[in-house]
Amino acid sequence: MDPPYWMCPEGKSWRPVDDGDVVFEPRENCELSLDLKAGVTVSVANKPYVTPEAIEEEMETLSALHPDLSLAEIGVTAEGRRILALETATREETILINATMQPAEPAARPVLAAFYALTDRSALSHSLRERFQFCFVPKPNPDGSYHGMSCTNGESEVPMFSFGRHLEGELAPEETTAFWRYAEELKPTGHVEFHTHY
Repeated sequence: MDPPYWMCPEGKSWRPVDDGDVVFEPRENCELSLDLKAGVTVSVANKPYVTPEAIEEEMETLSALHPDLSLAEIGVTAEGRRILALETATREETILINATMQPAEPAARPVLAAFYALTDRSALSHSLRERFQFCFVPKPNPDGSYHGMSCTNGESEVPMFSFGRHLEGELAPEETTAFWRYAEELKPTGHVEFHTHY
């Protein structure tokens, strides 16, 4: 993937890798020079991302802070991570808002930004929440995000492009099956999927 690249030493914030420390050959490879102390663990990515654990913790906090919200477990990955949805009160019509299943496009933040916009106590957000139930799924592929994968989950499967297999009755990734089952139960009036394309 094209520059810029980002790094995050364990326990610190993301910061861009200096251009002078990057050698990029389009469609070939990339070399990064990082000056690290012994024993330091660092994450490197094409975009800053939030860990599945941090998103889950934020969702649990939001659910506790807003009594009219519920936290639903819509599935469990092959590695045992929960796939969670944050739901507003049930209404006749539903809007489903989720991040892409492709971890290289970290879209949990835009999904949660939509949540924050709809809980800002404005007249517009109140009116929207009176009319629609909103369901937010910011991490539909937590194993892939945990492992820093591009399109796959922790089992090297591609959940985003496996819905056809699921519908044909073939074995499909846990993330695909869980998300489809959830959407099928909701039968949403509208669906928004966030992509942060690189």
